[in-house]
Amino acid sequence: MRASNSVYNVSLVLLFPLLALGLQWVLWASISPFTWLLFFPAVFFSARLTGLHGGAVSTILSALLGWYFFITPQRSFGFENTADLYSTIMFILMGLLISEALERLKKAEQRPGKNVAEEVQQSSSESGSFSQADSAGAPVMGAAACTENLGDKHWIQFPEEIFGGPFAARDILVYTRDRRGRLLGVNPAVYSMTGIRKDNLLGGMSFLTFTSPVDGGQVDNDRAVLECGETGVFEEVAETLNGQRHFLSVKHPHRDQDGVVDGLVSISLDITRRRIAEQENERKAREQGLLADAANKLSLAASIEEVRGIVSRAARQIAGADGATFVHNEDDNCFYADEEAIAPLWKGKRFPQKLCISGWVMQNRKAVIIPDVFDDPRIPADVYRKTFVKSMAMVPIRSAAPLGCIGIYWAKRNVPDDSVVQALQSLADLTSVTMEKLALIRKLTERNVELKQSKEEADAANRAKSEFLANMSHELRTPLNGVMGTLQILTDTPLNAEQEDFVVLATQSCRRLTRLLGDILDLSRIEAGKEELKVESFSLPDTVRAVWQLFFPAARQTNVILNLEIASAVPPMLWGDATKVHQVLNNLVGNALKFTKTGSVDIYVGALPTCDNRDLRILFSISDTGIGISDDNLVRMFEPFSQAEGSCTRHFQGAGLGLSIVKRLVALMGGELCVETEEYVGSTFYISLPFQRVEALAEQVGDVLSAQGIRRLPYHVLVVEDDTLSARFVARQLENAGATAYIAGDGKQALEALREKDFDLVLMDIQMPVMDGLQAVKAIREGEVGERRRLIPVIALTAYAMAGDRDRFIASGMDAYLPKPVDCQVLLKTIDGIMAQQN
Repeated sequence: MRASNSVYNVSLVLLFPLLALGLQWVLWASISPFTWLLFFPAVFFSARLTGLHGGAVSTILSALLGWYFFITPQRSFGFENTADLYSTIMFILMGLLISEALERLKKAEQRPGKNVAEEVQQSSSESGSFSQADSAGAPVMGAAACTENLGDKHWIQFPEEIFGGPFAARDILVYTRDRRGRLLGVNPAVYSMTGIRKDNLLGGMSFLTFTSPVDGGQVDNDRAVLECGETGVFEEVAETLNGQRHFLSVKHPHRDQDGVVDGLVSISLDITRRRIAEQENERKAREQGLLADAANKLSLAASIEEVRGIVSRAARQIAGADGATFVHNEDDNCFYADEEAIAPLWKGKRFPQKLCISGWVMQNRKAVIIPDVFDDPRIPADVYRKTFVKSMAMVPIRSAAPLGCIGIYWAKRNVPDDSVVQALQSLADLTSVTMEKLALIRKLTERNVELKQSKEEADAANRAKSEFLANMSHELRTPLNGVMGTLQILTDTPLNAEQEDFVVLATQSCRRLTRLLGDILDLSRIEAGKEELKVESFSLPDTVRAVWQLFFPAARQTNVILNLEIASAVPPMLWGDATKVHQVLNNLVGNALKFTKTGSVDIYVGALPTCDNRDLRILFSISDTGIGISDDNLVRMFEPFSQAEGSCTRHFQGAGLGLSIVKRLVALMGGELCVETEEYVGSTFYISLPFQRVEALAEQVGDVLSAQGIRRLPYHVLVVEDDTLSARFVARQLENAGATAYIAGDGKQALEALREKDFDLVLMDIQMPVMDGLQAVKAIREGEVGERRRLIPVIALTAYAMAGDRDRFIASGMDAYLPKPVDCQVLLKTIDGIMAQQN
């Protein structure tokens, strides 16, 4: 039987806190401020049904459950503020006190009845907590009280322990009432809090002015417990000698032997300090929330006007003020730019700093609190008499070199505490960061506008330069094409030895001028960033041999030995830009031959060691026994238009663009360039370029146009050219090769000729009067000269030689592209290749 009772008691001790936990969890949204509200009944019923130990265990279990599930941070045994720690300790203390009180009450109920007089006398002599009856026979304070003198012949017996021991503490109020609500007994703390004499207290209905934010007053709460007969937990507020105090009260009904409610016991714990701490935390949380909201809005603010409105509203809310203003620092003036107030203040006005309090704040760089604006010498009282302002405070926006200040105003006298001023200063600091950010954004925007304008001007200058170069190239190449054509025709006529020398010299000069034009255009393309790599599979040995073959005749004429060595480790086919490799080697070998009068020029190509089976680097070296490079010239040798000789007594010709182009092309291909030189001994240029291996070759590519010569061209060719000299040169070359040539002066004449005669091929200039070459080829491709002639081959023969010109002309419908001045052999080979594809 004892074992079953123990299990029953343990079950109750565990059941009540768990039930309280469940109810608290369901109702948490509506009772969240009262963490322990539903745990007090759990402790009470556990103690009532299982005794002191059960109540103590239930108290500890309830404290752990409430701590873990409802104290922030939730689901952990930690605290974010001391108020929660204090409330937990108070709950444990109250739970233990309730358990002890109910244990003593239970023991008193189980004692056999005694003579009331003997009970009073015995209790008085044992505990010393009872006073003798006064002259009227009414007890002043005691555990047992007779209501006979109060009009009711019924004895209510309470245990004496509820007024002594731990219940005698100064912050615990204990009192008892009969069923009519009259006070029967109180503990000593009641006297110290009320100051009421003993004989004026008992028998009354109330001893403090109690109010409750939820449950009503003390008397109403007691009456509710007496009527329903159930234990109640209330939070009550009372005015005491020490001011307003907050109490957490547990009220338990007392029953007679028949189970009828005939009174109650109330135990109230002073929780004022906890409530003050909670209110302080709530206020700080509200301030932090307002600051966080203001910070979020300020981070999104795009103008100073938005900043003013956000700050003014936030400052008024944080301080609970009647008005707020935003003041700018404008040299010697204070500009009241914005305000948020119950009545107009000084929005839009400016005052000298020395005449207003905002100026004082900015000059002294510290906050100010003025409880009475009419009792401070820094305040112009006459100005404020026209406003609602009685008290005010101001904080600077940035302590060092203030940007302005934030002011707040009250219609009634008010002295804000330090935490409010600190919150306002934090808002001012956030404001300064935002104002500095906006100022920086404004500067960056202005700078971006300037940079954009500068870029547009630079782009316009580049476009103008490119257009100028394109026009100059066209204008120079067109007559140059005629000159070279005439010279080549002269070579086919009978000439004496002196005339042949003159023709050769003139031809060399024309070719040098052509190379100069090409170098200028190449440098312009590279500097404009328009030069792009065209990666394809090519034969590196063939490319190097082509360079060697190009310069071998010139080397033989100057008695300079031109050597070529290609290491066996160099793959026959690679992925890369063959054109740019050829251009780099062409410049370096040409330079080496130009500055070498005797000796040799050596070209070496080898593969550098690598661990990668696909990627590799090829080393090129071009060595000569020429004049070398001095240290002074070595520093600037890769600059455009820089030459080793700068005097009027130059021995070597050139514009000084070759090495500059080489350096830029090597960098474009991801390579490296270095030079080893000794003046009057010679120079060696080393180039390392990255390539990719070609895993398999579909076929070996050979030179289709070999040195076997050009076969006869039995074709009818339409030459469309507005420059008479160039047209005659081209026609003469075609006729010498066996073709029949017909000349048209512009695109319109070309269309008419195509309608009237049959042609096998068209050589089309681009820039012409009446109708240009692009318009003419468009008309041909659209069938304006007949459907049969719509696919006639057209070769662009033009002085346009800028980057992208070839692609543009091919895209417009041309079949091939040749820049002026054109070499006769190149022209004939191109025609032969195009017609072979056509056939």
